[in-house]
Amino acid sequence: MPTLLILYANCLQEDAIMAKCDNCSRPPQYGNNRPWSKKATRRRWDLNVQKVKVMENGKVVSKTLCTSCLRTTLKSA
Repeated sequence: MPTLLILYANCLQEDAIMAKCDNCSRPPQYGNNRPWSKKATRRRWDLNVQKVKVMENGKVVSKTLCTSCLRTTLKSA
């Protein structure tokens, strides 16, 4: 039973991670869903964040980068 509690705690911790880029610090965007009835409900658009390993000051560092930052780092290399 203790392993189930640990796994469940890990799942909760992963859900709490905000979709935020480590490079540009761009947060998710918020807005409204607008169906045909025009009833507004709040929603959020998360960034396309990828976990990559990057060389930084001669060290390999794991970062979460949005795809636009990842694209620029690949172009500059």
